[in-house]
Amino acid sequence: LVSAWFTAWVTVDRSLPSPVHERARKNQATPDLLARVDIAPRGEALTFARFKQNGQPRLILVTDFVKGQVSGIDIQSQLPDGAADPIALFNLMGYAALEALEGPPVKVAADDLILPFPGTDNQIAVGINYPAHSDETAITQSFVFPKRTAATDHRAKVPARDYLLDYEIELGFVLLNDLSRDALPKYVGLVLSSDYTDRAALMRHVNLRDVSSGEGFTQGKSERGFMPVGNLFVIPKDFQRFYKSLKLELWCNGEKRQEAKPANLIWDVQRILFEALARESLRWKWNNEVVSLPIKDRRIPARTMILS
Repeated sequence: LVSAWFTAWVTVDRSLPSPVHERARKNQATPDLLARVDIAPRGEALTFARFKQNGQPRLILVTDFVKGQVSGIDIQSQLPDGAADPIALFNLMGYAALEALEGPPVKVAADDLILPFPGTDNQIAVGINYPAHSDETAITQSFVFPKRTAATDHRAKVPARDYLLDYEIELGFVLLNDLSRDALPKYVGLVLSSDYTDRAALMRHVNLRDVSSGEGFTQGKSERGFMPVGNLFVIPKDFQRFYKSLKLELWCNGEKRQEAKPANLIWDVQRILFEALARESLRWKWNNEVVSLPIKDRRIPARTMILS
């Protein structure tokens, strides 16, 4: 137990910036990472964003993201009941119709973009799913657990309180329809996310004899605001090929903190869904409650995010 605690604490300690790193960071130029965001052509992926007009959300099919301006097609008139919801629109119209869609152009400041889709408050999170993370923690088994919080806007403040905060970049896979054990999705949505953790709470509740049980992870990762997501929602035509071509980077004040390629996931998306569905009956403790993964009657509900 002492050895396990030491390994876990070293992992936490490595994630915290030292005074030397803080001084060095002040001398670094912050890269203008968002001067241009490459938007995939519609034949490869559909990219959505939302903004507010007269207090109401509106949906854009994005074509360009340059110098803080997002351009695209204003497709609000295409939506049922006026709901600015890319998931509802996709299920109504399908990929081919949206790929060919034309409509009035619109340009919006990137700072005005809001949460790109309405989601849920119970997500499926995966622990230890990159080889580098496995190597640094000496934990070889990937595992799943519920992250009981809803997505927040990418600019939303994260509460600090007395937390021992850590953060990780995540590629989130969002289900567009309910998923049963006997089927795999043809389409899923992709969104960037940051997965925040209160490491102190996690260490108080983790099962050091069996870290891969996921015990304590729900408690350490489910505070309100612990899952900000990016302002773009992407539905690829071939999500398996698309996500495996990506590279993720996390920057903090001009310093690159993480880099990973989703092609290197230990459990790919199909395996994550299989492992989650196999754990429908498992339970975790969270805030004096007993909670489960968002699975009922062998089905994962639409809009659930898989933090891969």
